[in-house]
Amino acid sequence: MTLHDIIQQDAVNVFCNLSDFAESAVYYPHTGEARTINVVNIREALQISPDDGDNVTPLFEIHVANNGVTGILSSELNLGGDMIEFSLRVGKTASKRSVTKLLSHDEGMLVLECR
Repeated sequence: MTLHDIIQQDAVNVFCNLSDFAESAVYYPHTGEARTINVVNIREALQISPDDGDNVTPLFEIHVANNGVTGILSSELNLGGDMIEFSLRVGKTASKRSVTKLLSHDEGMLVLECR
């Protein structure tokens, strides 16, 4: 087993473990079938409109395995076209949010911005 394999397994089995910090979400690729994935959702991020400062938009930082079965492959990601369905707050009804930015990525994980 290579270091590459270990990093990918840790992303799925450790970081995106539903028994710890991860939660289920539904990934809607721009093309193709929707699928349930495990994500770590960093909530409470807000962006204030640069124009007038009156518009506050919620931003979400989604950490997901760089994996085509249990997460999202970086090569399949379509910014602005893909959506992820999750709740605004834990326990609330889920809604779809656009994937707007790829904040960072490596062999194991993608960090996405959703609005």
